[in-house]
Amino acid sequence: MHYRFLIIHNATVIQKIIHKFLIKMYDSKATVDLCLPEDRALKNIAEKKYHIVYSGLEMSGLNGFDIHEQLHISTLNAKTPLIILTASDSPRQLDRFKHRGIKYYLNIPCSFEQFHNITHVALNPDIPDKHMRFYIPRTRTDIQIGEKTYKANVTNIGMESMDCELLCPEETAELIRNCGINISFPERYSNETIQDIKGSLLRMSIKERLTSTMPQRLRTTWKFSFENEDDQSGLAKIINKAPKNSLDMYEDLDNIYEINEKLTQNNESLQNELKGLQNENDRLLNETRIPSQDTKEIQENLDKIYKINEKLSQNNESLQNDILNLQKENEHLLHEISNTPEIKKGEQNDSNKIYELNEELSQENESLQKDLEKLQQEKNRLIKKIQDMEKDLSNMQRPGLFELKNISLSSLINEKAKAAKDPAKLEIFQRVIDDNIKIRKKTN
Repeated sequence: MHYRFLIIHNATVIQKIIHKFLIKMYDSKATVDLCLPEDRALKNIAEKKYHIVYSGLEMSGLNGFDIHEQLHISTLNAKTPLIILTASDSPRQLDRFKHRGIKYYLNIPCSFEQFHNITHVALNPDIPDKHMRFYIPRTRTDIQIGEKTYKANVTNIGMESMDCELLCPEETAELIRNCGINISFPERYSNETIQDIKGSLLRMSIKERLTSTMPQRLRTTWKFSFENEDDQSGLAKIINKAPKNSLDMYEDLDNIYEINEKLTQNNESLQNELKGLQNENDRLLNETRIPSQDTKEIQENLDKIYKINEKLSQNNESLQNDILNLQKENEHLLHEISNTPEIKKGEQNDSNKIYELNEELSQENESLQKDLEKLQQEKNRLIKKIQDMEKDLSNMQRPGLFELKNISLSSLINEKAKAAKDPAKLEIFQRVIDDNIKIRKKTN
């Protein structure tokens, strides 16, 4: 298949980089037109059919939104995907794209892998997301390793990998070699086959055992490596026929066990934090009971208590949010497991174990919630204690009720005035009296 692409940008450096990436992807199977954001670009859109148009966003002349509108009114390119080359993917920018109906954008500068991925998605919009897993019953696969062929049942499949069960070979080390994979789909999917996919082993676990030391069946995951995009498109067409209720949103039960183990560890961590907070509360209570502290020390302790209680409040809120998130994640996993059809008996037993594990985790969460409530009550009691201490502190800092302001010393002595007997003092007193008499005579 021959592709034709149009690159519209006023920076020649970006034009050359995109052109280089396209040639690297398609070599001689692609024709690339380069245009500045001007009338020539509009002429090409009107006269030539393109598979993808790449356009800058903020440019002198026409901008990316102008190019988007011209594509929609074009007869030849009304359904041609547009990839906007932008320097920002801020929430405000993404809202602008969504409002205009622009599905694809690429941050500039970008790597070849990022460019390849967005181009591949734009050319193949029907290909499912690479993280999706589909459960298609009675799907078989032949795994060719060297001269040996291993037959296996496919438990779920996606665009990049598949999970399958097979009898344990004599030498499990052989499975780590690169292999060829042939996949046969059931009659419901017209017995279609995908041939000669290159694959490699991602992980392996024991499904069943003959004895405690001898495995019988293995659960394996194989990663695909497509040589051409036609094979990948063929796989996409087949698995897109799978009913929506057969969509397997989890990879395998092992992942759920890992999540439950993580939840258990988080619960233990929360309990340890609770113990630490309780110890901190006890220490604060002991500090508040110390008698005969001066005003400065009381103020310093109050400041410390304020900071610690603020930290306790933040930790409590964080702990409660973590508990709610863990509960929601558990409920989501249980809902996905219960809605997945055609689970085999052995997997159903595993699911029952998971229910039991999650029930235990729920009980631990309830216990943890009660501890948090007790801690909150203790915090409220401590806050009341702090308020009482503040009142005491304010009383200590009030101005004194009795102040000494220009009060003579004699007023503080509870005795009658005594006559002076010192000759020197008597002479002074007599002189004062005589002077006073002279002044009165002059004024009269």
